[in-house]
Amino acid sequence: MSILRNPEPGKELVLYYRRGNDEQELVTLTTVRQRPLWRFFSTDDDEWILWRWRDFYYDCSTKGDDLVGWQINTDVDITSDFVRAEQYRAVRHRPDKITDILSESPKPPERIDLESLIPPQLQLEATDKGSGKWLLSVRAASSEETPTPKPEDICLWINDHKYKQRLSNLPETLEISVDQLRQGKNYIVAQAHDANGGRGDSQWIWITVEPSQVQRPKPCIFGICAGVNNYSKVRENNTQLGDLKFCIKDSEAIRDALLKQSNSDYFGNAEIVMLNDLDVSHGKIVETFKNYIKSAQPDDLFVLFMAGHGTAEPYSTPERNSEYDPATFTFVTPSFDINDPKTRVTFWKPPNDNIDDNRTSIYDLMAQLPCNKLVMLDCCYSGSALEVNILRTLTPERIGPIIMTACDKDELSWEASGNGMFTAAILGALGEAFATADRNGDGGLSFDELTKWVVDDVPKMVRTASPDLTQHPQVVVPGWLPQELRFVSIAD
Repeated sequence: MSILRNPEPGKELVLYYRRGNDEQELVTLTTVRQRPLWRFFSTDDDEWILWRWRDFYYDCSTKGDDLVGWQINTDVDITSDFVRAEQYRAVRHRPDKITDILSESPKPPERIDLESLIPPQLQLEATDKGSGKWLLSVRAASSEETPTPKPEDICLWINDHKYKQRLSNLPETLEISVDQLRQGKNYIVAQAHDANGGRGDSQWIWITVEPSQVQRPKPCIFGICAGVNNYSKVRENNTQLGDLKFCIKDSEAIRDALLKQSNSDYFGNAEIVMLNDLDVSHGKIVETFKNYIKSAQPDDLFVLFMAGHGTAEPYSTPERNSEYDPATFTFVTPSFDINDPKTRVTFWKPPNDNIDDNRTSIYDLMAQLPCNKLVMLDCCYSGSALEVNILRTLTPERIGPIIMTACDKDELSWEASGNGMFTAAILGALGEAFATADRNGDGGLSFDELTKWVVDDVPKMVRTASPDLTQHPQVVVPGWLPQELRFVSIAD
């Protein structure tokens, strides 16, 4: 027995024993063969997910929950369905549950009804009617072999434009025309939610619009540049945020760079609304968005640049009050009052959040724009907002605009030499470093080239300023990247 009391790591023992008067000799090993309570999966491009395989709770990077999921099997002659964990992010993305399972005294895994992990299923079909028109048909795709939940909150996306907010009676057929589509490939998908918090996506279909099919003027470029330096009034409202130095200067510089794109090889008119300090309010931002929603055309480009503080609040439930709720992430305006919801510029609100129009989110407003969209956020996050992944906040349904944020969620956005370093990198790509940033040398800076330059250049600038600092811009680039749109050099 001394061998068992003092085991050697990695050394396996074989035990022979009998039970009572039984003559049969039994054999067993000392190795414990038990499946781990959690799994960790990572990729070469810094995506990762850590998940509890028994109850499907997880924490992840921006796109980590695209990497794993579960397979739904029926009969042997029926193709299995695969459900991504991301489709249940609303209920299964629980960093607090991961913290618990990694603690010294974790709670037992929860019992899961497997039927609650089967999302609603939709079928989407497109029929070409000719003359630049298509019929889109959406129907429920449940079957006797795989019963699925009743679809709720059904919507239809054309690229990152929520073309139809609610489809009420399935099956439903809609007619779209070439005038509602962008030049090039258009990606279309129907989505539905269910009572269990899951989301079902139809298969993606695409419709390609050739330049010969439409006669359009050059796309317009328009947007909002907002910068806030002065937070004295916010401090009067019991939120302790310091003033910033270069947010207004950054916003004005980005505005000027965008205006210089007008009447270029790629764009026609340019119109940028500038909001500084006290001009920045939820009402003014919503008003500007709504004006653009009325006039935007599919090939246009909308740009949103915001520089200032960001903040967030903890979940209201006791078990999650140490974790910050992405739905509360707010761009802090000069009139921000933590006790007054009307002063908040929120980026996203959950579908079941019945808050009135005074809290219309940035995500909801952008989804109404039929055009291409580029979001650039240079926010000096306060401590609470450091834990919020704004890239996921702005793509809650896995659909959204091109997004660049100045830093990762646990970093700060640094300022030096008269600009934020994030802004300085953008201006450099459009200006003095244009020839280097334009990787293929075609004289136009694509969105892909711009984002790659910023991701590579900012860390170098920060290390040059101080080897002890870090800042890594984060980027989400959708599949419908408008390859035809380019920026021209603004260098003198």
